[in-house]
Amino acid sequence: MILKILILTLVIYDVCEGFDFTFQTAPPNSPLDAVSPQGCGVMKCSELVCDDPTDTRKITSLTVYRRKSAGGSDSQLWEELARVTSQSPLASKVADAKRINGSLSDSKAELTVVLLKSIECLYHEFSCVALLVDNKGQKSEMKSVIRGNSSLMENSKLEPEAGDDGSWNDQPGTVRKVETFMAILLEKLKYIETRLDDSRNRDDKLENKLESLEDKISDLERSVTRDIDVSGDRIEDKMDRIKDRLEDKLSRFSAGKPLHMNESECLIGVCTNISSQMNTVESSVELLDKSLNSLAGQVRDIGVSMPKGAALENKLNQIVTEVTGISTVTNNLTASVDVLTRSCADKTPTPVDEFFDVLGTGEKEWRLAFRGTAYNNVEIYPAYMLGTGIPAEVEAGCKQFNYSLPCANHYRNRDALENWANVDKVLLALYVKGQIVKQILFNGKGSTFTNWFNGQRVLQSSWNDLKKKTHNIFSIIGDARVHLLRRFMINHAYGGCAKDNGWLVVGDVVPGGCSWEKKLARPAFIYAKRSTSALWISRDVARADAMGIFIKYQ
Repeated sequence: MILKILILTLVIYDVCEGFDFTFQTAPPNSPLDAVSPQGCGVMKCSELVCDDPTDTRKITSLTVYRRKSAGGSDSQLWEELARVTSQSPLASKVADAKRINGSLSDSKAELTVVLLKSIECLYHEFSCVALLVDNKGQKSEMKSVIRGNSSLMENSKLEPEAGDDGSWNDQPGTVRKVETFMAILLEKLKYIETRLDDSRNRDDKLENKLESLEDKISDLERSVTRDIDVSGDRIEDKMDRIKDRLEDKLSRFSAGKPLHMNESECLIGVCTNISSQMNTVESSVELLDKSLNSLAGQVRDIGVSMPKGAALENKLNQIVTEVTGISTVTNNLTASVDVLTRSCADKTPTPVDEFFDVLGTGEKEWRLAFRGTAYNNVEIYPAYMLGTGIPAEVEAGCKQFNYSLPCANHYRNRDALENWANVDKVLLALYVKGQIVKQILFNGKGSTFTNWFNGQRVLQSSWNDLKKKTHNIFSIIGDARVHLLRRFMINHAYGGCAKDNGWLVVGDVVPGGCSWEKKLARPAFIYAKRSTSALWISRDVARADAMGIFIKYQ
């Protein structure tokens, strides 16, 4: 019987390399599951890199794959048949109905695979992949894919053949047809079984994820309920404190005992700004009242779906009641202030000297907004932001930088910071024994009391490289972590404690993270004492007594 041989050849050539992949198949003349010495198909793959000094590539692997008859493009359907690599450059074995021979060197690789079972040739696609790498580590890939397994069926001459006596002997052809059909059907069934297993695995994973999601939702609900309870308690405490303070002020106003009297028997600045401040407080309380009522309504709507919804609603209703009481006290205080303001209408209050000639221009045009005092064990950041830790009245020495006057506190000019408007420039100055040792001038236009401290706003500085070098940190909040608090920080780079480099940092925690910021008390005003940034661990840094923040209006 004349065997028809289908030869599918794909050859890819480059300028100085050759890549060749061929697959020769023959129609089966034995049952599909029988092993034939000559095999049903032979695959040959080779890669050649020419001897060219400009081409530094080396062959690292040569691999032959096949794709199962189930089809599809998913990479998981590809199966490796044979492989040679730079670690295993030789291959010679017979196993699993395959005969494999191969070799690999830096410039040449060959791989021959003989499929001994007829059924092995019924796969749809075969592929050969060569991987190369040059002396710079750049990888490249050569790939060839051969299709056309259906031709094996079409050319396998499975029709009945004539016998010696001229009659048709249809039994061998029929048997081969049935065997071929059964083999293909078996492959299909295996593929379907695999897909069903995958589907069951995905269903199991989905069930596990749903259970995990339900647990997370329950945990989240408990966490939200707990947080609302805690937050509600904190809000109630704050409301009580605010209410007590407002009632105290109201009683003192009613008794005719203002908090701060000047020589004219009037509150300092009451004729100019206290009414507007009280209106702001009143508006804020009314807005808070509306927001809490809205929030209570939302909680009431979702109360049906949450087990503790009723408890949350009761908690919010209590807070709303507290806010309503504060609103009443605020209104009474506003009325008392209005009466007091009218009584002072014809009197001139003695102004507080808040303006200074900081730069020696002969004009007192800089208003002191904040003074930080070293080593008083009061954190600088909450003191600047909220006035935390600062008593109602501080020493006169804390409202200026006269070294002969004592000062043990920070000073926060509440009016200057909380009514931050029409600011032209901001000046930060470091003091040692009452004298400025370093200063930075910022553009204050369009700023707030929290965002003026920014590298993009620097106009002038005592450090001549501050505007030239990069900053990994430049902010008031600085670098805040569990073991360290570095505020008002201007840092160039981190590289470990021995290589940390910058211009300014206020250490706000004891003892601190690195040896260069160790201290017995806080805050510590640490700065580069020369005209450039410095390693924090070096001798080119010093510590200031105080820090001042001044603002100049437009």
